Amino acid sequence: MRDRLGKVILYSTGESDYREWAFRTSRVFWYLAGFAAVVAVVTLSLAVALSSLIRDYRVTSLRKANQSLLTELKQMRSKVTDLETKLASLERTDNDLRLFVNLPPIDDDVRSMGVGGNVHPALEDVKLGKAGDDVLALDSYLDQLERRVQLAFESRREIEEKYKENSELLKHTPTIRPVVGGRITSGFGYRLDPFIERIRHHDGVDIAAPQGTQVFASADGVVEKVVTKAVRGHGYGKEVIINHGNGIKTRYAHLSRVLVRPGQKVKRWDVVGLVGQTGRARGPHLHYEVIVNGRPTDPMAYILN
Repeated sequence: MRDRLGKVILYSTGESDYREWAFRTSRVFWYLAGFAAVVAVVTLSLAVALSSLIRDYRVTSLRKANQSLLTELKQMRSKVTDLETKLASLERTDNDLRLFVNLPPIDDDVRSMGVGGNVHPALEDVKLGKAGDDVLALDSYLDQLERRVQLAFESRREIEEKYKENSELLKHTPTIRPVVGGRITSGFGYRLDPFIERIRHHDGVDIAAPQGTQVFASADGVVEKVVTKAVRGHGYGKEVIINHGNGIKTRYAHLSRVLVRPGQKVKRWDVVGLVGQTGRARGPHLHYEVIVNGRPTDPMAYILN
């Protein structure tokens, strides 16, 4: 830049006095350039400081938000762990119920997958790290728990259906003593026949009871056969045969009176006749048989009361 000499003259108002300053233009330029540079540096420093302050504020806010989220995730994980513990307890009970109704238990590995899923790590094995990763891990584990709950619901429905099926089977299975009280005078199996004094197989049990004692159906069923006429000293005398289904029948013999008719539906504890000594009998008693698939079976194996 070419150096020139400049001059500034100041006059006083109303007077003839004046002042005069002389200066070089190059020096003024550098003064102004230096001042502008200082202003630029200060402005840039302020901008950088302000930007850093804003960034630090945002980072601090994000850290606080992230820490708050992690705290909430820890609390949520604790609740989910508690729910998982309760679900595991319900699953154990579910397996016990399955065994009770004669269903196979569900394997732990199958329960871990649930309905239509894969095995995931246990929630306590999931490490808390980045909030986003932890949310994904927790969400995945909740999906697994949901599938396990769905499997438990399906198992419970299966148990209920099996229980109903078993209940019907139980209703039609002889389980009670057909005469209240009384005394068993002859059991099932080979014995000395009192009439011919030879060893013969006894197909039922004899329960001695007073004449006219009520005889009850030992299970639900349909009366298949009744004999109301008897010849003394021959056969079963007056008798009732009930078909309980599933290949099971029961015979009530030597009755003094028959109180049901063929085709009649009966339930357990319905009175089907009265104790007597008709047919081939010595003294009042009930001859009771349980016949399974055409073969006489020990009735004592079916008497639960």
